[in-house]
Formats: sequence, structure tokens, C-alpha cells
Amino acid sequence: MVVKLKKDASFIIGNGFNFYLKNYLKSEEFKIDREEKIKGVSYDSKIQWLKQLENVLEEYCYLMDPIKSENSNTSGEFFLKDLDDFCNKMTNSNAMDMVMNQIETMIANKIEQSMSKEGESSPPLTARSVFKIKKGETHSWFYSCLENTFKDVGIEKIHAYTTNYDDLIDRVLSTRQKSANVVHLHGYYDEPNSIVCCSPNKKADKTKRKLKELSVNLEKSKIVVLFGLGLESDPHIREVLNQMKDRQFIIIEANPAEYFVKRIEKLEEYQFLKNNYIYFINTAKCILDNSKLREAAKSPELLIERLQEILADIYK
Repeated sequence: MVVKLKKDASFIIGNGFNFYLKNYLKSEEFKIDREEKIKGVSYDSKIQWLKQLENVLEEYCYLMDPIKSENSNTSGEFFLKDLDDFCNKMTNSNAMDMVMNQIETMIANKIEQSMSKEGESSPPLTARSVFKIKKGETHSWFYSCLENTFKDVGIEKIHAYTTNYDDLIDRVLSTRQKSANVVHLHGYYDEPNSIVCCSPNKKADKTKRKLKELSVNLEKSKIVVLFGLGLESDPHIREVLNQMKDRQFIIIEANPAEYFVKRIEKLEEYQFLKNNYIYFINTAKCILDNSKLREAAKSPELLIERLQEILADIYK
């Protein structure tokens, strides 16, 4: 039997990406390169575009927070799970299912409407410019650098998935000539009736087709990159990842130590952490790595640099 070598890479991107972009906009690193990354427009337009991007990021990062009752300790999809559990205890479960479906539809419509307000403005294109990679005196698109970084080690194709509803990552993973085909696992604000916002235990049923595609492409992938993907409210994605063994996982997180400690206590739910090779990229604070103080990957340039270092280690 001929064993096919795995020559793909898969990215799964969560809301942590939006937090990363939000923090980068406020960083000293961006202030230094701002003029070069956003060129060809007036100073006033530049400031306006950046302000628009900051505003939508503030909304996107905390999109789920308003989904709660006044006295509830939970919010977002965990609050919907509490509601769903309550409904399941009722005698007339069919009627309560209809109530939950109506609530989920109302929330999905609200998300679509709030994001559609920004659909014709500049934030996604501004995000792509902000994420340009500085190379000496020139700047290259992030997606071009990412593709070349993986091609240099023999990766032929990058698959991209996101749990986000917005299109910021779609633009960052693009140039003016080409783009990655980003699959929105939980729906996309500009696709009617596609938003999935529900109790975590109902997501698998609502995302069957996309989950199957994810599973197929993960099977082809030697490298799996999780960027800002907490997975606490995504048991359906955890289940797919937990099927994987002996792969190279690169986890991009603001606090890798906290990420690992929180999940090691629930290792049965995060089997992929035990069954694969794990590399972390820290995006928030300097860390001690092999007796060396390593700077956090707070900028897109440092992010590419860390990816290159890890890939070089994997393929040495």
C-alpha cells in the first residue's frame, strides 16, 4: 500500500485573532511602521480608517458579552446552553425547542445586522494593510509571506477555517491578486441564514457539512495552526482535533501557560494536546525559552519569524 505524504497545512482561527489585531494597533511596533503600512492616503483618511477598524474590533472582540440576563454569571453560548438545559427539563419539550430556535434566530439576525453596518466600509482592507510584513525598506502582504514560509518547507496547500463571523481574517489572508478560501465554520455575516450561535452541544448538528470538510483537510495536513482558538465552547471542533495523532500543532496564544494549565485539567476533552507535537507562539509577554528571553510575537513580522523558526525545527 502506498502511503501518501501529508503536504498540507490547516489553520483554524478564532476570536483571539481579533484580540491580537486590536492589541497590535495599540502597540509601539505599529506606531513605528504605521506610515509605511498605510500609504497613498491623506493623514486624515489614515486616522479615520484606523479608528473605524478599532471600533469594529471593539465590537467583534466582545460580540457575545451582551448575550446574558442581568443576574447571570454566564454569557454568550454558555448562557444559551443554560437556557437550552432549562428548556429540556420542561414537559412540553417541542414547544420549548421552538422557543430556543426563535431566540437563536433573533441573535443570529442581530449579529448579521450589526456586522452589515460595516460591510461597505474600510476596516477589512485596513486590516490587510496593517498586517503587511516589513522587509528592509519594503512591505509585503502577510498572506504572500505566509504562503512562502510554508512552501519553503514543502507544504503545498494551506486550508483556512475560522469560527468568526466577520471577514477581517479573510482580507488578511489575501493580496490584491489572490486569497485563501476561508471557510466560516459558524457562518458569515454576509451569507443570509448562515450564522450559528447556539448552545455548544448543538453546534455539531448545525455544522455537519463544514465539519466533514474540516476533517478531510486535517487528515491531509502535517501542520495544524490554531490561532486564538480557545475551544471551550466548540466541542464539535475538539472532537475532530482529538482524532488526530502524531501531527505538528502550532498554537498561537496570548498566554500559552494559562492555556495549557486550564486544559490539562480536562485532558479527556483535549486529547489532541497529548497525542500530537505541540509548539506555542506567545503573543503577549516575553517568555524564557531554552534559557533565552524570547520576545513576544506582538507584530505580524514577529509572527512570521516565529513560524519560520518552528517550521525549521520541525523539518531539520
